Amino acid sequence: MSTSSASARVCSDAEKRLGICPTGSTESGSGVDIGATEQGPGGGSGGSGGGDGAPTDSGQGSGGSGISPGTSAPSTDGSGLGGNPRRIITDLDPCPDCSEADPPADAPAITLSDLASFSPSRPTFRMEPNGWMLRGLPANFIADPRDETTGGTLLGRPIDVRFTPVSYTWTWGDGTADTVTEPGRTWEELRLPRFSETPTSHVYTERGTMTVGLDVAYAVAFRFDGGDWVTVDGSVSAQTTLDAYVGSAQTVLVPGDCRADPVAIGC
Repeated sequence: MSTSSASARVCSDAEKRLGICPTGSTESGSGVDIGATEQGPGGGSGGSGGGDGAPTDSGQGSGGSGISPGTSAPSTDGSGLGGNPRRIITDLDPCPDCSEADPPADAPAITLSDLASFSPSRPTFRMEPNGWMLRGLPANFIADPRDETTGGTLLGRPIDVRFTPVSYTWTWGDGTADTVTEPGRTWEELRLPRFSETPTSHVYTERGTMTVGLDVAYAVAFRFDGGDWVTVDGSVSAQTTLDAYVGSAQTVLVPGDCRADPVAIGC
């Protein structure tokens, strides 16, 4: 009968450093059971020649006290590794420069009195017939409106002031007046025959020279130092006048066309 035995295995240097060198074996009918112990960094409680204990004549050391993995607190000052890797904590300022920029200067409260040095241009208007009226027939008047923007300085800073026409007051020179919200249009633009009534026409009943006045009211807005447009409460106005003569017309029979021959008999 022959006998067999398992040959002893020599531990490598790496296994010795890791503390997993087999410590013994038992043989059974189906194989070999190999036993080993594992210790954490720093040595365990008694291992074959391991740890930090002094060697004995038998070749076995007493082993080091060891530190169980994960049980020591991390080093915050870098003085040692302990049982875990070193963790360095650095307090970072979450807001290196949290100073806020100075807010833009608020625009001062501005009223119409502050804008007294700004004014719209003098308005103009036309009439038809041009420069004269017939008693008892409508004369048509047309304003020439326009938005206007003027610039300057206020409190030492730039300002733009905008004037927008909103209403038109006509004083007809005969003691009457009308206020409308449209500037008026010519008979041709309205597709009306001459001497037709319009929203800006007027009928005179007396002969003579009339001074017709126009007063335009403007809404006012300003833009201060490059800011947004701001509407000012109230309105400003600008005026103009025009003299026109009111005459009479008579119907007469003439032998020819007075437009073609103004000096003909009866013309």
